[in-house]
Amino acid sequence: MKRMILFIFMTLFLFAGCNSRETHQIDDYIWEMISIQSIDEGGEIVAHGSTATGVLETDVQKELICRAKNGILTLTDKTADKTYTGTYRLETTTPDSVIYMVTIENSDGTAVAAHTTYADGSREPTLIIITDGYVLNFFAGSATS
Repeated sequence: MKRMILFIFMTLFLFAGCNSRETHQIDDYIWEMISIQSIDEGGEIVAHGSTATGVLETDVQKELICRAKNGILTLTDKTADKTYTGTYRLETTTPDSVIYMVTIENSDGTAVAAHTTYADGSREPTLIIITDGYVLNFFAGSATS
């Protein structure tokens, strides 16, 4: 189980940082959820955002927004009208990514802010949060001021 979690984390870390030339901080954007994956279910997508394509009928559509400011992390589930709060702390900065330690509702985890580069060469800022048996994938929405 530990190997699986480590494998998923390293894969996501490398995926998020591939070919990026500049890093973005977690508080640079309001982040919009792309998907939520279950680590226990082998990375199966259990929820997706409104812009997802090719999703399974068993997936649940959610509108989840992540905001970070001054060490406070706020996840707003607009679908269920719930808000989850936590904290983030800078752990490591590399040329390709910024890694944070996060705590959300008393569950510790890791977050990686980086760029994802797609097959067509396009890039977008991406935030990946791994906590409590789930991988939450976000893309950058609007920039914060």
